[in-house]
Amino acid sequence: METLGRSVRGELGGLTTVAGVLAAAAGKEGDPADPTVAALRRAAALRAEALESAAALRAEALESAAVLRERAREEESAVCR
Repeated sequence: METLGRSVRGELGGLTTVAGVLAAAAGKEGDPADPTVAALRRAAALRAEALESAAALRAEALESAAVLRERAREEESAVCR
């Protein structure tokens, strides 16, 4: 944690290791009333939400692309007949 700099270490309060920060963010350690722990957990929740949304959007895009490819094939077949 030393390489993060004094300001970041100050923001992390009593969390002194990367493992401790990750555990606090995951809800495995830390006092939920601690503002630092609460902020880490909120950030983790927002990240999870963003990743879930991105996965859903990707799935929708892939499905739309498949539909468009199928339509193009159908149109190509109709033109070739």
